[in-house]
Amino acid sequence: MNVVWEKIASLDQKIQKDQPFTLVKTDREKGVKLMIELVTSLNEIAVMLLPFLPETAEKILVCIRENKMPEKPLFLRK
Repeated sequence: MNVVWEKIASLDQKIQKDQPFTLVKTDREKGVKLMIELVTSLNEIAVMLLPFLPETAEKILVCIRENKMPEKPLFLRK
């Protein structure tokens, strides 16, 4: 689980640093490339979470498949 939480923290830092939703407005090609990278990482995290948090993992996978945001946050921030 520590590896999963480290990946989550790393992905969150990347989102905060690179601001993909802003980037896609200023440099569409770079923004789309970054979004693909982020979604791929999120999918990997969801698969890693399946044995530990199956319901949460499935919610993430459904959001990815449907290209939608979750209705409410899946992980609370500290």
